[in-house]
Amino acid sequence: MPVQWHFDAAMRVELWVTPPDPDLTCWDHMVELDLALSDDGLHFQGPTHDAVSCPIPCGLYRIRIAGHGYGYGAAAKQLQGGPDSYRAQLWPQRLSSAPRLLKDWPDWRE
Repeated sequence: MPVQWHFDAAMRVELWVTPPDPDLTCWDHMVELDLALSDDGLHFQGPTHDAVSCPIPCGLYRIRIAGHGYGYGAAAKQLQGGPDSYRAQLWPQRLSSAPRLLKDWPDWRE
């Protein structure tokens, strides 16, 4: 998942009972993959900050991570906090599925 401008970007975490609508029109990049969580829950770790924890019950999940606010040019890199933000949606998963790229932001490989 690309991180466009900064490591303090907002991350919304949503826990669902069934897979939600991906809402592709509102996001620049979106991926889905299987995730097994232990009793420790879900942790997000940036390269310069302590981990942030989400108390999600242990189990097998499918996670969909989406990001937007990309592609604003070099001037956006100067913004305090940056324009990008992210969403992680999780729901219980019984059977294993291959990772999927649901929407590809064309510049993420640069």
